[in-house]
Amino acid sequence: MNEKPIIQRKDGNINMSVFYNIGSDGKGYYSITLQRSYKKKGSEEWTRETIGMFQDDLLKLENIAGCTYTDIKADEYKRKQAAKDANIRSRGKYVYRKQIISTTGI
Repeated sequence: MNEKPIIQRKDGNINMSVFYNIGSDGKGYYSITLQRSYKKKGSEEWTRETIGMFQDDLLKLENIAGCTYTDIKADEYKRKQAAKDANIRSRGKYVYRKQIISTTGI
């Protein structure tokens, strides 16, 4: 593996580095490291988690990350709506909200 990455990208505590390597067969290939840095609670030392992958893994990672982000946002919305509905019921306004929903078609 080369000492220095040919590409580096960073967003907050996430860092991605791309290396170009020559295999034992003389063919070149790319390898990627994805690193997350964080401090453990109550510690001053940084901890790093690193995983290695290859070029073909990047689109898979992008797809999975994008889908997961969308799923999390949908779940957050459902939970907020459920909490909002529970709050309305707890204040005795559930019937009023139900009437609004049925007349407006929301």
